[in-house]
Order: sequence, then structure tokens, then C-alpha cells
Amino acid sequence: MTRFTSKKLLLSFVAIGLLSLVAAPAQAGDSVAPKAEEKAKSLVERNQRMITVFAHPTSKFHDMKYLSTEKLKDGFKVIYEVNYTAFRGYGAKFYSNLAFTFDDDGYYKTVETAGRNCTVAPFTATDAALGVIQAVIKNEPELRENFEFLKIFEKSDARDMLRFVLLLSR
Repeated sequence: MTRFTSKKLLLSFVAIGLLSLVAAPAQAGDSVAPKAEEKAKSLVERNQRMITVFAHPTSKFHDMKYLSTEKLKDGFKVIYEVNYTAFRGYGAKFYSNLAFTFDDDGYYKTVETAGRNCTVAPFTATDAALGVIQAVIKNEPELRENFEFLKIFEKSDARDMLRFVLLLSR
């Protein structure tokens, strides 16, 4: 009986060893390149106030804290917590967790909400303001005739505008 248990123990160690050899290369491919991650984090941190203006335009910015990095199939995302006071001094403190998605080389793709304790979701107020601008453009003949101006606001939302600003920031 002791011999049988020793054999099982030995086979278990061999199986664990083989699994670790097979799993190690897969884990290496699942990590984010340090330079790409640093590039992404630098972009977000350099533009934290501008990002907050797009996410919560009526707020007073306090700080932005890095939370984590997650590897994705076609890139990675860095998650930050934005802390702010709502309504320009109204007093209520809120946070929004924003997940910034990047390609494998660290080039910005988009941003999504990853959690919040606020009533109004990030980018909602900016999207509403852009909707008003779009309505004004449609009702003003001089603006409707300006194709370049019309194209800027035709199908853009707050995330598109933020993407444009962040691309200029490279």
C-alpha cells in the first residue's frame, strides 16, 4: 500500500511539472509588454484633467488613481479611478472607474466605464451637450452647408472627441 501511494505521489509531481512547462509559455503570452503599458499609463496620467472634463464636465477634479492592468485578446486595458466632487462644489464626492483600452503596442483605442458610485454615468453629460450642438447644426443653414464642420459633429460622441484629443497628445 505504501508503494502504491508513493507511485501516485511521484506521478502527481511529474504531472504538475509537465503542466507547469506547458502553462509557462501561455502565461508569458498573456502579459502586457512593459513599454506598451508605460506608454498607455503615461498617456492617461498626462491627460487626467482633460479625461475628467469629458467624463464629468460639471465636476471638480480631485485625483486619478491607477488600479490595475488587464491583458485582453487584442491588447490590454488600464483601469483608473477618477475621484471628483459633483456640480462644481455642491459637495457630493464621487468616483468613476474608467477602463482605457489599448492595442498591444500601447496605442489608445477607447474607454469604458468599469464601475462608479455616481448617478450620472461618465460621458453622459458630454454626450447630451454634443446632442444639443448637433441639433443646432441641423437647424442652422450656414452650419449645415459647412461640410467639414458638419462632419466633426455628425456622428461623434464624447468618447470619439476624447479619442481625438488623446491622439493629439501623443
